[in-house]
Amino acid sequence: MDQYENIVNFKLGQNISAFCAGSYSRTPDETSPCLVYVTFNNRIRLYWNVKLSGLESKNFNDTVVSRLDEFDMDPRFRDYIESADGSLDNDRIKQLTSWCLYGARAGMHSERSSTDDT
Repeated sequence: MDQYENIVNFKLGQNISAFCAGSYSRTPDETSPCLVYVTFNNRIRLYWNVKLSGLESKNFNDTVVSRLDEFDMDPRFRDYIESADGSLDNDRIKQLTSWCLYGARAGMHSERSSTDDT
């Protein structure tokens, strides 16, 4: 995810426990762009010389909204991101995403302010 909340999604067919990307060396004195995945089956998958030109990125919040019904979400979180009229609150989705990624310091509040009900 970048600072504009764009994401890149690669389908590997396995559940991933860790991921990193960068310029790594497979041989001395030669680096190339790499993607490194660690699976829950204790396998490391290295993809080297990866080039992503012309890549179409998607906004993370738009992806969440379009696939919301696929998530096994705690009803409290669903209530948190829905406005009083039942529509989704994009700012609340951003707050929930930040809270999931960065924890309590992200500032997700459980109480709605009085201005949310108007």
